[in-house]
Amino acid sequence: MLMPNHFTDLRRGLPRLLHAQESGCPRAHLNSIPLVEAILAGDIALHHVHVPWRPILTPTLVKTILADEIPRLESDSHKQLKVHARILALATSPDAHLEPEAPATGDRYPLRADLIAWTAFGTSHTYECGATDGRSILAQLDHGHVQVTVLPFVALREQAIHGISFSLRGSAAQSNPTAAEAERIWKRIVKQASAQEFQNISNAA
Repeated sequence: MLMPNHFTDLRRGLPRLLHAQESGCPRAHLNSIPLVEAILAGDIALHHVHVPWRPILTPTLVKTILADEIPRLESDSHKQLKVHARILALATSPDAHLEPEAPATGDRYPLRADLIAWTAFGTSHTYECGATDGRSILAQLDHGHVQVTVLPFVALREQAIHGISFSLRGSAAQSNPTAAEAERIWKRIVKQASAQEFQNISNAA
C-alpha cells in the first residue's frame, strides 16, 4: 500500500503526500509543518483510512453524482476523489447529510471543504480532495469539526479508496468501512443520483 510509506518520516512524508498535485509535483505555498508538529506533540491523531474497493467511474456517471454542486474548473481526477469522499462519508455514517463545497470555518472569508458530512447528532466531518494545506486541516479542527479526512491524488494509483483522517486527541478515529459496505452505499448513491436526474429532466420538459 502506498499511503503508510509516507508516515515513516512525518516531517518529510506527510507534506509530500498532502501537497502533491495530480502530476505528483507539490503545489506551491502550502504548509503542513504546524500540522506535523501537532501530530508529533500528540495533540492531533492521524489515521490511515482504507477501503479495499473503489467503483468504476465514467465521466457521465461522475457528472450525474456531482450534479448538486456548483460547476467549477477542476480535473477529472479531483472529481473522482470527490465521489470517493461521498462513498466514504456515507459508508461511515449512512444517515449523514452531505454538504458539498460548504464553508468549513466561521471566518469572514471562510475556508470551504470539498464535502461536509453532518450526523444526526449535529457533529460534522469534513473531506478534502487532492492537494491540501495542513493549515486548513488545523483550522477546520479548531472550528469544531470532529474529523478532517484528506483523499490525496496518490490514492488514485490503487484500486482502493485511500484517505488520511485527522482528529483532535481523544476523539474517535475514522472507521474503515468494508468493501461490502462501500459497494452497498455506492449503489444507493447511483440510484438516488439517477432518480434526481430523471426528475430534473421531467421538470424541464
